[in-house]
Amino acid sequence: MNPIRLALMAERTSYRTDPPGTGDPEWSWEDCAHALAAGGATDLEAAAMEYRWRQAGRCRHRLYAELMLEAVKAQQRHRWPEKIEGRRYLEPMVLLALDCEENPRLDGAMPLIVEAGEDENGKPKYRRLEGWWCKRLPWLSERDWMKLAAPKYALVRQPLDIWVGEAVRKCWRLLGDEDY
Repeated sequence: MNPIRLALMAERTSYRTDPPGTGDPEWSWEDCAHALAAGGATDLEAAAMEYRWRQAGRCRHRLYAELMLEAVKAQQRHRWPEKIEGRRYLEPMVLLALDCEENPRLDGAMPLIVEAGEDENGKPKYRRLEGWWCKRLPWLSERDWMKLAAPKYALVRQPLDIWVGEAVRKCWRLLGDEDY
């Protein structure tokens, strides 16, 4: 497999669709695991790669613990308050980051107003679907999310992208095409 294609598969995106199949894949997860080990990837980097690529639930607890440690460090480093709107937010942000890894289509979904039938007078009724952050932080309005929480969330989520990026870098050579 071309290493650039591998990197694109591993990079965080707001969408993931599988291209039409052309037969058997060029390499399997076992090939990737071998390349990660041979390339010197840490257990954490390999777990992040496996969780992103395979949504392997067995990696979630390890990533949760490490992300939580990184979130606490960021909170201390940037002197963030312990609460937003009177509620603790670090743990829900870590869980939200893992949820978005597991279901990338969730990431970035903004509030949406959709038609929800008709009222008794025959006029259309509308319903507001909440933004993606409401899965774990339902008390935050869109304005508060954008102003107070989104910058913090970006820093809470960042280590996942770093760990996966390192894993890709370390296994790149072994999974790449031989003739490039």
